[in-house]
Amino acid sequence: MNCIATIKKNLIKLRSLRFIVGNHRQICEEEKQYTSQTILTYQSSSLRSVDFVCYFNHSHLTTGATLNWTLTSMTLTVYGLPHQFSIYCVLYVFHIYRALRRLRVFILILANSNIQHA
Repeated sequence: MNCIATIKKNLIKLRSLRFIVGNHRQICEEEKQYTSQTILTYQSSSLRSVDFVCYFNHSHLTTGATLNWTLTSMTLTVYGLPHQFSIYCVLYVFHIYRALRRLRVFILILANSNIQHA
């Protein structure tokens, strides 16, 4: 059973979830999207806190999908190049998570290695 299937099976029991993917681990974009959507859209009446840390921009948050309305605490760590990241996905969190009492967002803009400096 893979990690996501295990998480989905146990989300109904969890009150808090911290999902961290280290910088050295490579996960394909589709898997990141699926993992993020699974955790952030799962309708659990007990899940109250989510910490989601991985190299991903969470842009699916702007799609207006039905999300977990019971979250009171959320931490998102967002990584990427400036052209890949939009602050609107972070601002939209305020609109869709109405029960949210604490939102922490960490933004890390990666340096583009293709830019030549004089």
